[in-house]
Amino acid sequence: MATLPTLEDADRLQGAAESLVEAALDRAREITEGGAKIDDHQVLVEQVAYAATQARAGLETLAALRDAK
Repeated sequence: MATLPTLEDADRLQGAAESLVEAALDRAREITEGGAKIDDHQVLVEQVAYAATQARAGLETLAALRDAK
């Protein structure tokens, strides 16, 4: 029987997600030249923003789970 994931497992995944988002943000800043060419890279910017939103939602969900515990 498989064991269920724990909050500690979720913390590790959340940390990995945050690291990936930070790397994506850094690269997007380079590609868009600090935002100067943001219009030329709208799809990239939208995808990075979506990933950042999802990572933040995960963080808030973990916080709510801890508060409910």
